[in-house]
Amino acid sequence: MSLTKHDTRLDLLVATAADIQALLQAGSLTSADLVRLYLEHIDKNDGYLRAVTSTPPREWLFREARRLDTERATGTTRGPLHGIPILIKDIVDTEPALNMSSTWGSLALAGTHPQRNARIVDLLIEAGAIILGKTSLSVSRNFAADNAKARLELSYCRNGDGSGDMRGTNLPSGWCAVSGQGQSPYVDGGFKSTDSPSGHSNPAGSSSGSAIAVAAGFAPVSIGAESTGSLMMPACRTALYSIKPTIGIVPGDGCLAISLHHDTLGPMAKSARDIADLLDVIVDKDKTQIPKGGNIRVGVIDPTDWMLGLPFVKPVQEVNSQMMAGWKEAYKLLEAHAARFKRINLISVDEATANASKSILDLAKRDFKVLLKEYLRGIPDSPIHDLSNIIQFNRDHADKELPPNANNQDNFLEVESFEITDEEYQSILDFGRRKSRDEGIDKTLRENDIDIIVGPSDCSLFLLASLAAYPIAAVPYSNVDFEGNNRPYGLFALASAHKDALLVEFMSAWERVAPPRQPPRKRHFA
Repeated sequence: MSLTKHDTRLDLLVATAADIQALLQAGSLTSADLVRLYLEHIDKNDGYLRAVTSTPPREWLFREARRLDTERATGTTRGPLHGIPILIKDIVDTEPALNMSSTWGSLALAGTHPQRNARIVDLLIEAGAIILGKTSLSVSRNFAADNAKARLELSYCRNGDGSGDMRGTNLPSGWCAVSGQGQSPYVDGGFKSTDSPSGHSNPAGSSSGSAIAVAAGFAPVSIGAESTGSLMMPACRTALYSIKPTIGIVPGDGCLAISLHHDTLGPMAKSARDIADLLDVIVDKDKTQIPKGGNIRVGVIDPTDWMLGLPFVKPVQEVNSQMMAGWKEAYKLLEAHAARFKRINLISVDEATANASKSILDLAKRDFKVLLKEYLRGIPDSPIHDLSNIIQFNRDHADKELPPNANNQDNFLEVESFEITDEEYQSILDFGRRKSRDEGIDKTLRENDIDIIVGPSDCSLFLLASLAAYPIAAVPYSNVDFEGNNRPYGLFALASAHKDALLVEFMSAWERVAPPRQPPRKRHFA
């Protein structure tokens, strides 16, 4: 349903932030009404979906909503996010007044109190957004594996889809001790124990809750985070638009990161316009150029060369056949509407990570220990001070932190004893950047006279973007019909550094010509 300016109906599964802003502007709805509606919807449905880990005190939420309603009534609006609720990933700090911990999915940090808002939270509040709560994630943001590609995919943030997470191996995406297993609103019966950790019944991760929540109508927009695939994979599984911005242009202070060179926060939404409005607020314009959009020249990669398989996604022939047919049609749409369309070859992840026995996972292993200790130093009431404390907490609370479906912390143990020299560290970083940028993405863009590289969702393109620290976006396309489910899929679009606005332009153009995104079936909701 598309909301008109004076329409008093509000379908939370469909409404975008721009739709809601139109109702607020028309006086058909107040922000206080909106907060009440979203909280009621969360209370009714999150017991199964497990997307929200915490919300601020009700009195704080309604006081903020009424304050913004009063500003609007007196003729003051702060922009397109004025009075709009938003959910943020449970790694982003909020001040004590909001009474929410940043748990990282672990009970070890539950009940702790950050002392101030993360910079991104201040920016959102200044723009008039209402922080409605925090979203679940794959515990510890996911790690694991062996060969360069597998180690990068499986381990490193692990959530783009592998078989382990930052903490251990074979842990399902979307699971954490704080909230349990996050469930896709598109999949009947939820995640199947026989599926692979990021298989078709899984919501993917690690920003699982941020995606589930927006798709389920718990908020119109959300903030997640990505190192490798943690925004892209959950977004494509829930028919959302998302972008992992160029590394460094979104402030990350006050957030628990795992990597110095590959982490960033990013938005999720049901429309390209909402993504653009969020980027206008959260991007530090002093750290990036904002190029104008224009006619977009597109190169596409062969889906068969880039599809994720085991151990990440358990192949299902019926699903693969439907998605391959869909991507063929999606490429036809691109060919019909792009200023230039060309089928291209691109450096593979194997080639870009073929650096002897080393991988960028080794960078994250060193970064993470240091970043965790620095972060915890700023949480004065935390009983946890470093990684060794978390490891011991997990042992002491194994019934909750190490249950049968997530019963190891192998990666934490490896990280705890890991050593690497400064020279080795820099060599790994330089190799990955040179291969992915100079000999990969930038070379391909230049030689083929194209602006962006497009590939299927459920593919490893996000890994190349991670190596390069370049922006990548997700757009929805269609849904697969299997076992009574309608799991979404879409496309990824990759660009060079600081071409984020070009990707937003692509999202907007795609939204105009592609089939409308399909919300979850209403039978899944109370």
